[in-house]
Amino acid sequence: MDIHFNKIFSFLFTMLLANNAAANNWQLIKNEDGIQIATRPYADSAIKQFKASVRLNASLATILAVLDDENAFPHWVHQCSEAKILKTHSFAERYGYEKINLPFPVKDRIIITHSILRQNPQTKAITITMNAAPQYCHKQAQNSNPFCKQINASTAIMVPKASGTYKLTPVANKNVVDLIWQQHSEAGGTLPKWLINALLSDTPYYSLQGLKRMVKQEKYKNAELIYDTNNRIIGFTPESKKW
Repeated sequence: MDIHFNKIFSFLFTMLLANNAAANNWQLIKNEDGIQIATRPYADSAIKQFKASVRLNASLATILAVLDDENAFPHWVHQCSEAKILKTHSFAERYGYEKINLPFPVKDRIIITHSILRQNPQTKAITITMNAAPQYCHKQAQNSNPFCKQINASTAIMVPKASGTYKLTPVANKNVVDLIWQQHSEAGGTLPKWLINALLSDTPYYSLQGLKRMVKQEKYKNAELIYDTNNRIIGFTPESKKW
């Protein structure tokens, strides 16, 4: 009886390890210019999830300054033609909009994202979680928002599902940060899934190339963060906000 039980336990434990390995089965598909991109299957989706990593020669404040400047998004986010903050609950929580221009005859895409920022008080690492909020502009409370009216009238396709994270981890030098961007998105519409997967590296690769350029701009370099009495980030010092 004991031998039989041990065999069953050993089998189940082996299967658990195999499942864990599969869940972390990232496949490296691009490694150029200091940017590494990997993909893996995503549960209940034909579209893969990507993970992109890069080391940035910039402070946390500088990187957050670029992310805070929605007017700059078209200068670094791949295929982004327009971006807008729709609502700010706090520095750490906001709703944002981006329009993604795609080549004809493919229809452009719109994505509304709910993002939340958290910082580890010990390591100072920052995690920004991002989830698509496709119904945001259809809610009654948003009807007076002129930008929501524009979004609702658009012929572009709303991205129905997306979830991702930016993780910013300072290294020994306070002006060097490791960024890991992990994301899965459903584009909506009738785009072939094989084509989306084939082009999956483009968005993170070209966006991170752009981000590497942006953090070098003078207007972001001297950004300084403000913390509240609970040591939570609440914004930038007025004299350092040049964007």
